[in-house]
Amino acid sequence: MGIADLVPGVSGGTVALITGIYGELLESIKSIDGNALKTLRRDGIAAAWRAINGTWLTTLVAGIVTSAVLLAGLIDYLLDAHGLPLWSFFSGVISASAILLLRRYRPTYWHHWFLLICGVHAALALSTLPPMALQGGYTSLFFAGSMAFCAMILPGLSGTLILVALGLYPTIITAIAHFQLDILAAFGAGGILGLILFSRLLSWLMRVHQTALMATMCGFLIGSLKLVWPWRYRPEFADEPSLPVGMINLLPKQYAELAQIDPATTECLVFALLGLLLVAGFDYVSRRSEG
Repeated sequence: MGIADLVPGVSGGTVALITGIYGELLESIKSIDGNALKTLRRDGIAAAWRAINGTWLTTLVAGIVTSAVLLAGLIDYLLDAHGLPLWSFFSGVISASAILLLRRYRPTYWHHWFLLICGVHAALALSTLPPMALQGGYTSLFFAGSMAFCAMILPGLSGTLILVALGLYPTIITAIAHFQLDILAAFGAGGILGLILFSRLLSWLMRVHQTALMATMCGFLIGSLKLVWPWRYRPEFADEPSLPVGMINLLPKQYAELAQIDPATTECLVFALLGLLLVAGFDYVSRRSEG
């Protein structure tokens, strides 16, 4: 999830969904509330820790933070030096995720299909938003954190892409790389508050309108494929190859002609297949563990 959340257009929520931990993630975040505080006062730290699934949440957050800190430089390098196969891999992961979710949560009514189409258009609209020149003040960072963290737990909707659209992606990446704690604290505080509040809405939707919610998320996933298409060309922003906003999607031959770069079609297809197989493997393990 940490690696996915570093990449514009890819969602950590997608990883949580395909690995089978999404429901537990929502319920664990949702459990951090007034009842947990009452349990803390009445029964002590150990009982409150169990009530919020503390060990599970801490392990997950530790993995996300560790990967974000240690692998931010590697992801930037791979996006720059091996962008075509990396984006192909992400395309395979997202495509397989959408297929598996549509098989698991089959749309049965017209409004399910309508929501799926709305999800597709919402993701496509987000991909065309021009970056805003939002100032990196603490208040802006707080609200940006709320928006980005909420997006990070929505499969198909990238929290990093939200930062790109807000113009704060370089600010946050630099803060992570250089441990700028004041920026990270403001951003993280907003993110935690946003997660606690938003998880309640998502948890309710998962219980009451599960198929409708999953149809919308599948739409997000399908629409986000535009953001991870490997052969993208953006002459006006050629010095920022890792950011997908404003790029033109091309066929491999067109890409080779315009960008004067080998499209590496065979290599990209292989990595897309690897992404498909990875998701299929996660799904198989998840079904075995459930059965």
